[in-house]
Amino acid sequence: PTLRNAADRLEAIRTAEVVPLPDNTRAELRRYIERLRLVREQIHVIEQQRPRRKGLTRPGKACRRARDRQGQVAARWAPHP
Repeated sequence: PTLRNAADRLEAIRTAEVVPLPDNTRAELRRYIERLRLVREQIHVIEQQRPRRKGLTRPGKACRRARDRQGQVAARWAPHP
């Protein structure tokens, strides 16, 4: 689902009592939609600038260590038969 036209459709939204949304609520929703658009745009820019690593099939050393520590913690707290 996309929110491309969400700001345009705010005028058509009604409450359960079939009255239009209050102006302050519509303004707040517009701000949230704009903030979401900005964050998505920033994520897209970051992903485009991220260097492409080819041939990387195994997780890095830090990832393996963190995964091993998680396994040790899980084993420590696992119920014993």
